[in-house]
Amino acid sequence: MLVFEQENLSPVMRASVCLSQLLEKEVPVILEGEKIVFTRTVTVIPELYTPAEWDLIKQDHYIHERGFVCNISPDYAYTIKNGLGFRKQEI
Repeated sequence: MLVFEQENLSPVMRASVCLSQLLEKEVPVILEGEKIVFTRTVTVIPELYTPAEWDLIKQDHYIHERGFVCNISPDYAYTIKNGLGFRKQEI
C-alpha cells in the first residue's frame, strides 16, 4: 500500500507532496550555452496511485503524462509577441 493511499491524500495533495519531495532531491545542472535548462537528475518517480486506484480513474478519464508533471512550461505570450520564427532562432 502506498503512503499516499494510507494517508488518504487528495489527488492535488498527492501531486503536491510528490513534486515537493522530487524537487528537494534534484541537483541543478546547467550546461554551457543552455537557454532551456533543468536536466532531470531524479529518475525514479513514485506512483501517485495504486493499480486499483488507476483502474477506477481510467474508467472515466484519460490521464496525460501518466499524472506526472510535464517538463515544458512555454511562455506563450513571449512567443506570440516576438513570433515563432524569432523564438526558433533564439532556441
